[in-house]
Amino acid sequence: MSRAGTRNVLPVRLPGPGEVDHDRLVIPAGPWLADQWLVEDRPGTVPRAVSGSCNVAGCAIAAYSRPTAEPGQVCYAHYWQWLRAGKPAAFGRWLALEARPCLPRRQPPSRRTTPVDFTTVPPAVATEIRYVVGTKITCGDWTPNGNLRLVLDLLISTVRRDGAPSLLERRPADWVLLMRQHSPLRHFDRTVGCYLNTFFSTLQRGVLPDPWAEDKWLWRGCFDRILAAPAGREEVNLDWAAIRLPWLKTAAKALAAIHLKAGDRSWATLQTWRRGLTALADYLIDEGLSDARQLDREVFLDFLAHVRETGGSKQALQQVNTVASVLESLQLERIENDLPTPVYLRRGENAVDKAKQPRPYPDDVIDRVDNLILADPKVSATVRCMILLLRWGCPRISELIAIPFDCLKHNGDDGYWIEYWQNKTSAWRRFPIPADLATGLRAQQDRVRAAYPAEHAILFPSSARSSVAVGVARSWSSGGFRDAVRDLFAKHAITRSSMTGEKITGGEIHRYRHTVGTALLNNDWTQAEVQEFFGHATPTMTSHYGKILHSTLVRKAEAFHQAQEHNRTERGLTPPTDPTVERLRAKFTAVLPNGYCQLPASKTCEFRPNPCLDCAFFDPGGAELAEVHAGHRTRLTLLIDQQRTAGDQAGLALNEPVLTALDRHVADPQEGDCDAS
Repeated sequence: MSRAGTRNVLPVRLPGPGEVDHDRLVIPAGPWLADQWLVEDRPGTVPRAVSGSCNVAGCAIAAYSRPTAEPGQVCYAHYWQWLRAGKPAAFGRWLALEARPCLPRRQPPSRRTTPVDFTTVPPAVATEIRYVVGTKITCGDWTPNGNLRLVLDLLISTVRRDGAPSLLERRPADWVLLMRQHSPLRHFDRTVGCYLNTFFSTLQRGVLPDPWAEDKWLWRGCFDRILAAPAGREEVNLDWAAIRLPWLKTAAKALAAIHLKAGDRSWATLQTWRRGLTALADYLIDEGLSDARQLDREVFLDFLAHVRETGGSKQALQQVNTVASVLESLQLERIENDLPTPVYLRRGENAVDKAKQPRPYPDDVIDRVDNLILADPKVSATVRCMILLLRWGCPRISELIAIPFDCLKHNGDDGYWIEYWQNKTSAWRRFPIPADLATGLRAQQDRVRAAYPAEHAILFPSSARSSVAVGVARSWSSGGFRDAVRDLFAKHAITRSSMTGEKITGGEIHRYRHTVGTALLNNDWTQAEVQEFFGHATPTMTSHYGKILHSTLVRKAEAFHQAQEHNRTERGLTPPTDPTVERLRAKFTAVLPNGYCQLPASKTCEFRPNPCLDCAFFDPGGAELAEVHAGHRTRLTLLIDQQRTAGDQAGLALNEPVLTALDRHVADPQEGDCDAS
């Protein structure tokens, strides 16, 4: 059984008399529909086997799922023969001449399979068992192995001994107690208990008369049969019972049902609703306001002030905005007409700054990812393909883990493209990829076809969450993929950047997006081109990636000055000069006593020529300012010499009158009361 089958689930209430409707139990198609079901129909460990037989002539054993050195597949026994033979490179010759035939393994009598006979229990019990088993196996939680057969045998024998017409006649705890009393197994919790944790909750969810009326909305086994889940993502449970005001809880559930049925709100958005409405309900109860007619705008503003005074985080303040929108929607949808205020927050009253600080990975980190992680042969082929796609196409992590199996396209002369749907922008994204990346993605498609022949929905299934035995492929979770990348960074000691000194964990998947966006903008891509490549809806989204590197500024400035000087030379205006001198000349257009003026010579400024030097009331200051005047004259003379060499007539017209006036004061100490020495 996979780990998904042993996780804790929220309990649901037991349906009362008259509420049980077995017609609601839609049993998935499978071998469990027969009167007798051979749970384990082939020897060996089922999860290791895939469709098809061994390539060794005369061997009828199922092939082993672990890939060998060659495209061919062999059974588990012949795989170990190949390993002990030293992994011969001539794999085909070894199969034909050196591989020894193997007979199917003979199991001891205690492990031989026996069929599960559904005819020995009441029809209602048979329907209930078939529904739970079919649901859990088809979704990949359970596998048809020996442990499952033991559970079903014990459950059927307990029902026959008790004589109950339905499993819903007793509480789940009572059934577990009866099975424990009559179980011959020493390790009951380890072999049987892990199945019973979810058996009865799945059954109860299947017979609920109205799942929308429940306080706990459980996705697996209930709402996943009513709503379509986003591709590659499993929704978590929603516990509306945390909202302690009955009128607010009922209204929120009704509004959530409307949006979910219409498909214009996601399950994750409702989690934000629940958290915000829970905080509002707690505040109203503490204030003694239990009626909807008491929740006016003044009370809501007091709630906002309370969140701020208690050190509310940015997330808590954003939830206040969400709650205000929900309350207004309750009135628009005519769900709660007792609310006295049509608008609870005006625009800007609770503005929450969304500081976006895109940070591309430093170049040394990217180099180590390419040379260490991607070059490591021990890295999973699926994870390697995902990181390669991040390095080139940088999809969002929610898009990467759910990217469809058929996302790879080939358009003749245009080469290979990736195409998939973006939920964030509700639009298709389509971008080209290099041929070597396309080759890796085709190899990934072949691996998925071999392991999951019945389902090709996603390109990157998670081995920990998927079931090869029943052919169910599940995508990675966002947290699971981040953890996998973090482990790779830690394994290869990529923990800090030698360029910036910052700490690196590897879990910041979105930084690959900023890395690629910054690289494109710094390699002569226009913002419109980057917007098209990323599939952004507006230029504002692309502007967050517009970080211009220092090296790019230097390169662009060098190219610009060289082009400008080339144009001036072609027109015969000036002889070619060094770009460095040209930049210095452009920077120091005029010399001031205490600095430089960077205003171009073509621009006018009545104060830049220093009119005080020609004023009758100007006093040079005597000996105390002699060094200042001497330094000013030295720098001014140097700049005038450079301008004469470069033929800058505009600069000479600007600076020579200043030098003449300065020489007059410095050369005539009696007139200017200044000692030139």
